[in-house]
Amino acid sequence: MRTKSKSKSKSTSTAARSTKVAKADAAKAAKAAPAKQYQGPLLEKPTAALEIRSDITPEIVAAIAAEAKATIYDDVEPGMPFSIFVAEAIDCALMVQKYWKSPNPDKYRSLSLYAYRLGETMAAEIVHLVDLAEVARDGAKVTTNAVDDRQLERARFVNRELRLAVEFDADDGVRNEKDDSVEALKRSHETEPATIAALADSLGAYARHAKKYEASLAQSPDFDGALIEEGELLSDALRARRKATGSSNDALESRDVYLQLLRNRLGKVRKVVRHAYRSTPEVIREATSAFHRERRRADRKPDPLEGDEPLPPDGEGNGDKK
Repeated sequence: MRTKSKSKSKSTSTAARSTKVAKADAAKAAKAAPAKQYQGPLLEKPTAALEIRSDITPEIVAAIAAEAKATIYDDVEPGMPFSIFVAEAIDCALMVQKYWKSPNPDKYRSLSLYAYRLGETMAAEIVHLVDLAEVARDGAKVTTNAVDDRQLERARFVNRELRLAVEFDADDGVRNEKDDSVEALKRSHETEPATIAALADSLGAYARHAKKYEASLAQSPDFDGALIEEGELLSDALRARRKATGSSNDALESRDVYLQLLRNRLGKVRKVVRHAYRSTPEVIREATSAFHRERRRADRKPDPLEGDEPLPPDGEGNGDKK
């Protein structure tokens, strides 16, 4: 009996050691394995590049490069944020691709019938120009910092001190030219300028006002007159802070050229689409600018308070009887 009991004890001890070793190995492996990082939500279907990109041939690239080199641009502001403009350009290209061969010949004619006006590669040209404009836009943002960021902090402080000082000086119970000047400053400049250019502009304006009324400001026991000259100097420093490099100047010019070429093509597409699909306005909406459409709608929204009441639907309220 003793032998059997001893054998059982030895077997239990061996099993315990094996379990302990297994746990130690597992702990060591877990410690050695890198923590799994969250990769974000997964898509059911993989994303794919625009099919139009496969139509951007070397011939198209060379032709646009030559056209850009010969283009003289003028006012190229698209009248909307850059990101919205290029998004609408892509939508326009997709519309051209969609209707180039009609998806429903019984209802819509093919846009390819107007290839003599649009050319055969319009959609690919638009997408390529969007790519070029975005690359040039990013290059145009390259800047050099000409001053230390501590000057920015000081400039904010001086601007605030000058603003509060001139506002306090004007609030003396007497209405005069000084009050008009301060009110104009408050309308023209943000309390907390959001950009370097705005801060420089505000500093210069408040410093000029303070210099004009320096004698009056000097009556305040806590006003430091040296802030006036410092404000002028800091305004100049900030204006020179962000200087475009030669390469960013070139990129800015390139961006404007590409925007001009894009705008020309979008205008051409929209003219053709308005004519070709004049009886199907839903197609026209796919090619035209939603941004400008909403702006026009807001601008012409009737205001009953001003006596500008909306017209009733055709045939109603106009005395016509059917």
